[in-house]
Amino acid sequence: MLSCKEVVKRSSDYVDGNLGFWGRVSYKFHLFMCVHCRRYIRHFTLAIGVSRECAESHLPEEQASAISKRARDQVR
Repeated sequence: MLSCKEVVKRSSDYVDGNLGFWGRVSYKFHLFMCVHCRRYIRHFTLAIGVSRECAESHLPEEQASAISKRARDQVR
């Protein structure tokens, strides 16, 4: 089973779909067993989604700040 440090190290590959079959299986097994890593990957994917949304939309600063605040509030 992967350690928590390995999960953090491979999180970009997991989110981007760059892990092989057994890599995904061991990653998902660890997430199944570890509540802390599930929380980490949930926050990690949320942060990526918010940053992509802000970068692609060319929003005014006020709207971008409002989106960031909503994301922070959801994480808590």
